[in-house]
Amino acid sequence: MKKVLLIIVLPFILCLPVFAQWVQTSGPGSAGINILYKSGIYLYAGTVGKGVYRSSNDGATWVAANTGISNKSVISLSSNTSYIFAGLEFDGISGGVFRSSDNGNTWSPANTGIENKYILSLYAANSFLIAGDAGTGIYRSTNNGQTWNPTNITDEIVGAMVVNTNGNIFASGSNFLYISTDQGQTWGFTNGGQYFNIFSLGANGNNMYAGGFQGLIRSTNGGNNWGNRIDILQMSSGSYISSFAFSGTTVFAAISFSPFGRAGVMKSTNFGLNWSFANGDIENSDVSSIINTGTSLAAGSKYKGFLVSTNSGVNWSTSNAGLPPGGGVRALISINNDIYAGTSGNGIFKTSDNGTVWTPLTNDNNGMLKGETVNDIVLINNVLILATSSNGVYRSTNSGAMWIQSNSGLPDSTMMFDLAVAGTNVLLGSSMGIFLSSNNGSSWNFTTVFDEDIEDITAAGGFAYAIVVTGFFNTSGIYRSTNNGQSWSLILQSGNTYPNTLASRTSNVYLGDLLSGVSRSTNNGINWNSINIGTDIPGFAILPFSTSGLFAGSMTNTQQVYYSSNNGTNWMAINQGLASNTSVEALGSNSTYLFAGTNDKGVWKRALNEIVGITQISGLIPLKYNLYQNFPNPFNPETNIKFELPEIQHVKLVIYDMLGKEMNRLIDKELGAGSYSITFNADELSSGVYFYELKTDDFSMVRKMVVTK
Repeated sequence: MKKVLLIIVLPFILCLPVFAQWVQTSGPGSAGINILYKSGIYLYAGTVGKGVYRSSNDGATWVAANTGISNKSVISLSSNTSYIFAGLEFDGISGGVFRSSDNGNTWSPANTGIENKYILSLYAANSFLIAGDAGTGIYRSTNNGQTWNPTNITDEIVGAMVVNTNGNIFASGSNFLYISTDQGQTWGFTNGGQYFNIFSLGANGNNMYAGGFQGLIRSTNGGNNWGNRIDILQMSSGSYISSFAFSGTTVFAAISFSPFGRAGVMKSTNFGLNWSFANGDIENSDVSSIINTGTSLAAGSKYKGFLVSTNSGVNWSTSNAGLPPGGGVRALISINNDIYAGTSGNGIFKTSDNGTVWTPLTNDNNGMLKGETVNDIVLINNVLILATSSNGVYRSTNSGAMWIQSNSGLPDSTMMFDLAVAGTNVLLGSSMGIFLSSNNGSSWNFTTVFDEDIEDITAAGGFAYAIVVTGFFNTSGIYRSTNNGQSWSLILQSGNTYPNTLASRTSNVYLGDLLSGVSRSTNNGINWNSINIGTDIPGFAILPFSTSGLFAGSMTNTQQVYYSSNNGTNWMAINQGLASNTSVEALGSNSTYLFAGTNDKGVWKRALNEIVGITQISGLIPLKYNLYQNFPNPFNPETNIKFELPEIQHVKLVIYDMLGKEMNRLIDKELGAGSYSITFNADELSSGVYFYELKTDDFSMVRKMVVTK
């Protein structure tokens, strides 16, 4: 039964509420693009988490074409004369195929039989439609997607489809290449592609191509016969061909996922036998789709958005006008209230207006940095230092206006993950151990931890700490240095856990683990105790705030950011308005906002005064709801308001004047069961009588307060 306690009845008037929640900033990049598709006069982009966008001028400008799928990731597109079809990533709520009959303005499910599927590939003809799922094989529809039936290809990852000049359909599997000669009703094996992971298929007349890890296979007779694997030696370890495009006899290949070295675009002028980079300005960017629009070569990147080249890949430029903000963010740091963001494959950006405008901190002399993954950023003695995945360390002495590589003493082909300032030293965690610089990053020296993988590194209070992965049970774990990083010793074995993030403040050290949540040491790493948000909430980013506050970001899809006002003893989720289906990989703050960097949806911000005034006094579950009298009362300018919740609820705590006009909304969020206290500052109110109301779905209570000035 709903409980209502009214001490004072107020003549409330209708007011527009001001909601406390996260807001997406304008960047630092644009929404990632999974797939590009041309149909008639329109070019379509299937995005990461933002549905479909459409261009009528080959990508010069974009408009949303996503009513019905505006918050979905679209990973495949195809069309016939009646519909355009979109294959969705299954996000835990919906997936499968959606269709549009009005050029993408509105979308509706075409999903019966594949509602919960992850549709990697689509092929649409006027009389049938084929869909490839990420694990359950190939499906077919004969009524434009209203209903679907499985084919004989099951338990298979079907990542790409293409049709040859004879109308035969080819589909890629995890270890096989399949063919159908009866419009997708039945499927058999081709005579090539066995034991070759195929991610992409392309056809240019009778020449057909199947791309995989660091190479491809090809056919010169429409897929009747397939040749041996062609290795592309320039492709980096772990990279693969995600898409093909053609211009005359020139073949272009989009290259995805390159943890070392170069990605981007490659081309062949001899039918795929030999390859070279066509990578101007995007050499380190993950490119997921490539297409010849008829007027230019276009590429879609999960990190840089839409890219266009008018000279066959010699030069590329971004063309993201109209696309929503996004991008992957790996690092955030506040310097003089400016926020610097290190991105996944898009270099480094800066905002001086809390995210309204993001400015790239690269120039023509730093071409490699434009497409670089920046994993961490530190400042020491007015020198900015960056740790990158592919090209080592960069440093700037003029706030990022110019950068120079600074790799003296570092081994080649080393991924740089983390940075920390320890006294007058800079510590660098890498795929080859921990390195130290005593000259602001100009040169580097080995420490006692060498040839090991470093997950994270931090320093405070005269101590430095690092997560070291050696590959052995008894030597992996948390290492500590008592001499600013020169030598290290193991203080905590990781065992069967997966530690991945560290933070420190004075003698407190905080450890985030992908399996066991968050732990804390209050004595420089000697002893550790769980301060768990929950064992199912993996810690991914930890940000100490003020003297006892903590923010934690996680990899979960629904509860991504938490706040503790008491050094981790109690936590509360602060997710209102934050994008779902993403992980928070970086946290930062200035004097006004908390910033969250996500893995694919850019940077989000939330006003600190919406968060840090709330303190969870106790996690013990009260027997009933209660709103206490504020203390002190009367007051000037601050007072404390205490309340209790016996269950998880969406809570509103609102200040009203004598006429019932809303003056301040202190809380508008979901809180767990427990006892809470919030500090209210009445600097902006004049002297007089005010009322404050605590309201949930099951409870409402009002009390009076008096401001005296």
